[in-house]
Amino acid sequence: GAGRGLGHRARREQGSPEERVALYRTLLQKSPDLERQRELLHGIAAIQRRDLDDATGAIDTYRRILELDPEDGAAQEALLEAYAEAGQSESLFKELGARLYRAKGDDRGRLLVRLADVAATAGWSQRAAEHYHEALLEGAALPEDRLAAVESLGLSLGDARLVRLVLSRRVEQATSPDDEALWLERLAHHDADVLHDRAAGAASFLRAARLVEESAGEEERARTLYERAIAL
Repeated sequence: GAGRGLGHRARREQGSPEERVALYRTLLQKSPDLERQRELLHGIAAIQRRDLDDATGAIDTYRRILELDPEDGAAQEALLEAYAEAGQSESLFKELGARLYRAKGDDRGRLLVRLADVAATAGWSQRAAEHYHEALLEGAALPEDRLAAVESLGLSLGDARLVRLVLSRRVEQATSPDDEALWLERLAHHDADVLHDRAAGAASFLRAARLVEESAGEEERARTLYERAIAL
């Protein structure tokens, strides 16, 4: 985009990063063209982040760009990155939260995961759990390593509903009948022993038993699972 091109040229120019920023600011004051102003501001922000290690200054610059053009996607994303670089977790969380109200479909799920990740990194465990809960309900994609982290968070908070959502997602994402049966068995135990939902536990044991019976032909294991379902 504009910022990358101008920032690349800036690094080739003579002078220190501070001198290049000063030059760009002078050009900015002289330019009546909004597109040119936006390009210069992107260049300033790039120097601030990459050469001056000044994420806080870059945040102010990106905000100026968004005042000129609220729909500048590059500035929107770079602002989030700069908040993270500056360690401004609360501002990053608020900015993502504001975007959540406008988001729909898959974008909403991705934003919920990002909100949860920011909260988890900042140590706001309860906030993180709430957003992971909502993200999983929305169907947001989470790889196994992330699911394991969310499960650990749920266990540490005693959030049995969040743990259940993780186990259910693992059942959905299982790549083989054997894996699916294993996760169904864990889900059944969780439902029956932790949530005291005997009917849900029995249903998962039955599904696991049928899978084992049909795919693996393990009659003994299938019989054990059927017996557990009946016992509930």
